Order: sequence, then structure tokens, then C-alpha cells
Amino acid sequence: MNEERQRLIEKVQKLFTMARQNESPEEAKVAALRAQEILQKYDMSISEVQIKEEGFENCSEHTFEFFKIRLPSWIKILHTVIAAGFDVKALRKKHSQGTSLLFLGIEPDVTIAKQTFEYLHHFVINYDYKDIEVTSRYDWRLGFVSAINVRLKDRKTEQNKNITSNALVVCKNQIAHDFLASKYSNIQTQKTKVRCVGESYHEGYRVGKKVPISRPLVTLDINGQIL
Repeated sequence: MNEERQRLIEKVQKLFTMARQNESPEEAKVAALRAQEILQKYDMSISEVQIKEEGFENCSEHTFEFFKIRLPSWIKILHTVIAAGFDVKALRKKHSQGTSLLFLGIEPDVTIAKQTFEYLHHFVINYDYKDIEVTSRYDWRLGFVSAINVRLKDRKTEQNKNITSNALVVCKNQIAHDFLASKYSNIQTQKTKVRCVGESYHEGYRVGKKVPISRPLVTLDINGQIL
């Protein structure tokens, strides 16, 4: 490994540490996204061997809390598809005060997955629905989440064309699975059922195809346009 690549890896590792330990949520987001940018720009990743050596030391768990026990299907689906898109595990826990949505896996994937969920959830909740009937907004949100799912799957397929990247994903998935199993037992798998939908679904799908996924720090207006 040449000195320049080693320097980049050390820089990314420092950014990961900042993302995990920084008390400022905004600064943590900037650090995590900067690490992601470097990885993408230089077509690099922490090697499979390094990840295996670190084991659970580089694993973490992030939680998004809802103060309601029954969550709409679109939220549960969004949680699942984002976890899959960033090679982390999704877990839903109900408790007396509501429901916790958990992301578990290797950093910085876990941090980025949670931030992406927060960003897209906020986008959907604050979208301008003035031309959409209240009874049709559920369909719109399902369409939006479906588009995000397709885009994340397409991106992952493209990334996995690289043999090294594909091997790394397999390794990360296994570590994330083992990390989840080490923390939680008796996990049950549930399928989220959705019904057939109409024009509002397709409109939500169209918006979901356009909204930026990898830019959670952008400022959007009420219509979802970048400022």
C-alpha cells in the first residue's frame, strides 16, 4: 500500500471517529459525509481483512424514536430499504412509550443510514401536500418509498460490479448479522403488507425518483426543491 493511500485511509478513519464521538449532530453529519465522499472519490474501501480484524469494535447501533406503537407501513418500509441500501441491519422494537427503529452494523454505514432515514422521513412529513387529498397521502408516501427502494437497489447493483466491493459487502453483512445476534435474541421477522394504489402512488414515486439521497445536508423548500 502506497503512502498516499495509507494517508487517505487514516483520514477516513479519523472522520469515522469524529462522526461517532462528536457531540454536535451537525458536525457528526459533516464528518460522516466527508468520509463517504473520500471513499467514493478515490474508489477505495477499508479492506475486508481490516474489517474482520476490527470485528465488533467498528460496529455501532443508532436509534430513531417514535412515540407511537403502531407505525404507518411507509415508515417501516423506509427503515428496511435504507438499512439494506447501506449494508446494515434494521430492527424494530416496541416499548411502553412507542417504537424504536434501530440501525446496526459497521461504521460509517450505520451513521449514514440513520442520517439518510432522518432526512427522507423529514422530507416526507414536511412535503407540501396542498394538491393531494388527505386520504391519498398514504398512497403518495408508499410511492415515494418505493422509488427510494429502486434507486438504492440500482446503486448497490452498480457498486457490486466491482469484485473487491462485492467481497467487502458480503463481509460487512456477515459482521452486521453477527453483531445483531450478539445484542438481541429471539428476533422475529415480519412482512409489511401494502395495498394496491393509484395516481397518488405514482406521483409520490415520481418525487422519490428525483429527491437527492446522498445529500442529506442540503436545504429544501416546502416543495422539496433545493435552495
